Amino acid sequence: MFSKQEIDLNPTHPFLTKLAQQPEIAQLLNSNHNSHLTSLIHKDLDNIEPQVSLVNTLLTTNPLSISTHNVRNLSDTTKYAQLLETLTDHQVDFCGITETGHTKAQPYKYKLHPNYTAFWSTVINRHVGVGLVLHRKWSPYVQNTYLHNDRFIYVDLFFKGNIKVRIIVVYLHADPTARHQRQTLQSKLIELLHTTSAAQYHTIIMGDFNANLERFYTSVSKHNKGSWQYTLFHYLQQHRFSDLQQIFSADPSQPGHTFKSPQNGATTRIDAIFTSPCFPFVPLYCHTRKSFWYLSDHLIVAAYFQPVESVKERHERRLLTKRKVYNVSTMDDTDWQSFATYSEQYYKAHNYKKYESLSPNRSHLNLLWTKLKELLITTANKTVPCSYRSSEDYLPKPKSITSCYSALKKLNGILLLFRIKYLSRSLWPDVQNWARHEDTIQQIITEHHLDPVTFPGVLTDANVRLVK
Repeated sequence: MFSKQEIDLNPTHPFLTKLAQQPEIAQLLNSNHNSHLTSLIHKDLDNIEPQVSLVNTLLTTNPLSISTHNVRNLSDTTKYAQLLETLTDHQVDFCGITETGHTKAQPYKYKLHPNYTAFWSTVINRHVGVGLVLHRKWSPYVQNTYLHNDRFIYVDLFFKGNIKVRIIVVYLHADPTARHQRQTLQSKLIELLHTTSAAQYHTIIMGDFNANLERFYTSVSKHNKGSWQYTLFHYLQQHRFSDLQQIFSADPSQPGHTFKSPQNGATTRIDAIFTSPCFPFVPLYCHTRKSFWYLSDHLIVAAYFQPVESVKERHERRLLTKRKVYNVSTMDDTDWQSFATYSEQYYKAHNYKKYESLSPNRSHLNLLWTKLKELLITTANKTVPCSYRSSEDYLPKPKSITSCYSALKKLNGILLLFRIKYLSRSLWPDVQNWARHEDTIQQIITEHHLDPVTFPGVLTDANVRLVK
């Protein structure tokens, strides 16, 4: 099968060139191509149809798309062209490809492709090989590459804001008899991940790990040490790397397979994309899909991330963002009664009574705060009138709030005179200074309608701590 771009660029197919120039044939090919793209889009988004905002984001914001695929040999020029066509159709930004089996001539194939460029492992092995294909718009961000291994390579990218990202593509040994070689490779990758973290890089590691991820997670859930094949997985889990396909699966315990054996039809999940903790670009979605233009017994694993924004774009988006403001000051007695009624119903419906018997500790304190916050926000959203304001709208804070700031500042200044290091040395305000501070405190009590408090006229060792 030839893409229209191949036909246009390759003069050795005069018959195909003439065929494509026929208006009816060209229209038919274009219609069929558009229909295929539409079916691919619908198929990819079927599983997230209920999440309307996510679907809109994926379709309209041009998210950062990163994928990995075991292509089962890419030495054929036509198959490489079909891979590039697939990446173009799906608007992929980065694609890690494994088991390429490429030759020394691979870097020169489609070197002038208008959309994509690539990095290939320079150690030639016709049975393995890895590569990273990236859109040309990301080429200026590439600062460093490591290509001197036939089973893993990595590319470093520097983004604005001192954001450093390292993309690692791996292809681990599939042969169970190659235990020593696999363990050596896993040790190298773990050392690489350690140095990457020490250099403050954010990391994506992806590819064909040739180890059953579902068996690994089952083994971990049973607190087993696990097979020697899972050494790298253990490191990734212990260092809180995110398995994106598992995270965005409808059933995290069964995210779905990425490989189907041509011999017996057995399915396993051996391809994956992992991101390091606090990855700067927020992941939006991850799924698998079949390759259309070329054949492989592996599925493509694709992940989408929040687009990389420039400082100007981020500032403009923030200006357009509106915040929700609760108009508490406009509420009357009827509104407050509705608030009380709804909160009482929520309290009973969600069995908040059980939280009253919790023992006093930090964990339960956090739980109580979370539950009370849920109750208050839910009730406010239902009963309190609100408005939405942009960042340009200036809302002066109520005087009842701002007047507290100056009072708290004065009280804090007085409280500092009663620090333990002073009291332990019998140092506290004398009669004259204490009288002045007491007048300030009484004035604050009066202004803010607080309960009256009587202080002693003179501070002594017997009453100073009680006064504090």
